[in-house]
Amino acid sequence: MILDPIIMTGVPRSRTSLVAGIFQICGLELGDTCGPTTANKRGQFEHRPIIQSVEKPHLKKHGYCPKGQKPLPPFNLPIDYDRRDEVLRLFRPPNGRLWGLKDCKSCLSFDSWKHAFPDATWIIINRDAHEIAKSCLKTNFMTAYNKKYDWLFWVYEYRKYLERAKLLAKEAYELDTGKLVKGDLTEINDIIEKVGLTWNEHQVQAFIDPKLTRI
Repeated sequence: MILDPIIMTGVPRSRTSLVAGIFQICGLELGDTCGPTTANKRGQFEHRPIIQSVEKPHLKKHGYCPKGQKPLPPFNLPIDYDRRDEVLRLFRPPNGRLWGLKDCKSCLSFDSWKHAFPDATWIIINRDAHEIAKSCLKTNFMTAYNKKYDWLFWVYEYRKYLERAKLLAKEAYELDTGKLVKGDLTEINDIIEKVGLTWNEHQVQAFIDPKLTRI
């Protein structure tokens, strides 16, 4: 039996890659993911074929930014009824094993993901809005705006999609990465155990490099 996935999402630059890496350490199958980049030196932990062949084309098809920047789509973006088949064609998880996907844009097409995987567990990843805005200004692929004020407005708009996902998902957990990078692992430990993964504190602590979480 193929289980529905754990879907990790948040405003871009919320340290979603850090969270996905920790989930992988604790046993979540993420498939063939992207490697390190200048902006994510531990790795992006995104399943590139799914993002490039499923998520981005759906946004672009309906006239919205495939990077999830500008313009953002409406809540009632048309449903991609082929999404389940396409995702499972690109990523065939082992029967009965927990697997997941990390993509900030998944909350922008929430209805398509919910239709494809109604029992998915959603991890809603949060970070201070001002920190996100500053990070966007430093990150080469965040190109929609060049002023902190504009990025802040965008962050608050993006959070509306996260709130909607949290409200409509069958199961959802919120995670504050501000606590995480300060060494408070209580919240993520609790979530890891609730979703059925195995907490590995030693490896998690080693994975959280303070030098790489400041961006």
